[in-house]
Amino acid sequence: MSRARDRIWQELTHPGELSGTIRIGVAETIVHTLLTDMLNKLKDDFPKVRFELSVDTSGQLGRALDDDEVDVAIMLRESVPNGAVAAPLKPVELGWYCAEDMEIDENPLSLNELASHAIVTFPKGTPPFREIESIFSAPDISQPALNGSASLSTVKYLVAGGFGIGVLPRLMVQNSVLDEHIKPIPVCQEASLTALHFVIAYFPERNSEIGGAIHEAAKLFDQTDLKKRS
Repeated sequence: MSRARDRIWQELTHPGELSGTIRIGVAETIVHTLLTDMLNKLKDDFPKVRFELSVDTSGQLGRALDDDEVDVAIMLRESVPNGAVAAPLKPVELGWYCAEDMEIDENPLSLNELASHAIVTFPKGTPPFREIESIFSAPDISQPALNGSASLSTVKYLVAGGFGIGVLPRLMVQNSVLDEHIKPIPVCQEASLTALHFVIAYFPERNSEIGGAIHEAAKLFDQTDLKKRS
């Protein structure tokens, strides 16, 4: 009823101009990369719009989009529901990290060397978690203690505090405004991880104009290094 009211009000008072409430679901990686700049651009372009944000895993965002609980979701492409448009963003590279004061070899660490540490990363069931499980699945490799968290900010803090080593989006670490005392780990080729592919997802029959506007704003700041800009 609230959405219908907003759209009727828009059509009667501001035809062709976005207004009302836009519900945007985002994966946490997006929060730490392009979200703020994207929203500032949208706020300037559409001053009559109110934003309602939901931060969740891509799996949950896909279900929320399918159930019409969000209008647009910025999420991993693997979780986009059938029938939704999926406008791609640039791939997000993943890296291995450890506490700044951790002593590590300058040479790339082997799988067994990595497995000797507790590993903390994306939550169980996500593509990165499954890939890390697969990397260490060979019988001649020690099985690491693999810990998942739905909060990537928590992962960074755990890594900085020496709980274990972690896998995080590189741009997320680069764009961190806090000195969290973590550093990258050189790893062997076998431990290299597949980049994450995020998309702007929406159902065109419901939110074509909104989805297009968010995609255009997101493209302006896709892969921006916020530290360099500041």
